[in-house]
Amino acid sequence: MHIPSLFVLLGLTQTIIVVAGSSAWECEICEDAVDLGLAALKDNSTTTVVSEQVDSACSKVASNATSECEKIVGTILAKGLELIENNVQPSAVCSYLGYC
Repeated sequence: MHIPSLFVLLGLTQTIIVVAGSSAWECEICEDAVDLGLAALKDNSTTTVVSEQVDSACSKVASNATSECEKIVGTILAKGLELIENNVQPSAVCSYLGYC
């Protein structure tokens, strides 16, 4: 997928996706995790380090929310890592993934 196509896809997705069951908490965790990934990327970190930073977001949530947080982070790593590496803003990444 070419970068311009990606931004078009993100724009379309933001306007037409309504995800049942998404919550403000999921959106916040997603955006925090993406922010951590972007910060690592700005330090010229490797993909592995970016992934580790995204994964570290769950260390900041309550223990009863860890499982759900890990699912969100897993989705980011599986489907959103390329977006992070292309410096797509957290709100756009998380909207695309259905968390915001």
